[in-house]
Amino acid sequence: MTPEQAAGILGKVPLFEGMSEGHLRELGRFARRVQYAPEQVIIQEGEIDDRLFVVLAGEVKAVKDHLGPKERALGFVGEGMYFGEMALIDNYERTATVVANLDTECLELRHLDFMELLRANPQLAVRMLPMLARRLRTAQDLI
Repeated sequence: MTPEQAAGILGKVPLFEGMSEGHLRELGRFARRVQYAPEQVIIQEGEIDDRLFVVLAGEVKAVKDHLGPKERALGFVGEGMYFGEMALIDNYERTATVVANLDTECLELRHLDFMELLRANPQLAVRMLPMLARRLRTAQDLI
């Protein structure tokens, strides 16, 4: 995938609203495609992980207490949707497990690459704060 193609996909993620084409292309240079088989764990609750994912094809499910006695589904993420964006900011423990529901292909972006872009362009961080606050409120409502 070219940086331009990745930029086109990342530009549809609400988290990156208002980013210039140049900034999106810069982000796109760091993005990579990854594939997951059905039932493959992508993110494990409680582990430190630094990636954001955009679903290119397929579907994933987010669950709490995966394979445990109190397992519960939090929701599904399909094509064009994204998950894991908080890890781009804080590189902290994951709050849920995300598992591929079908054969799934994602575009992946890592914390260090994203931070490099923000350090060079701090105004981007200010634009992202409202979206991050909304996502945090939604996540708290699910818990």
